[in-house]
Amino acid sequence: MEQLVGLLLSLVNQIGPISALISKMQSEGRTTLTPAEWATIDSAYDAAHLDAVQALAEARAKRDTP
Repeated sequence: MEQLVGLLLSLVNQIGPISALISKMQSEGRTTLTPAEWATIDSAYDAAHLDAVQALAEARAKRDTP
C-alpha cells in the first residue's frame, strides 16, 4: 500500500508542470509546444515511468517474500 501511495504522489507531482505548460500554450493562443516544452514533458514522463517501474518491482518483491 505504501508503494501505491508513493506512486500516486509521484504521478500527481508530474501532472503540475505539464498542466502549466498546456495552460501557458493556450493562453498564448498556440496549438503546438516548443521543443523546450516537449523536453519538459518528456522529462516528466520519464520520471513518472521510472517511479512506476520501481513501485511495481517493490510490490512484486513484497508479494513474493514469504
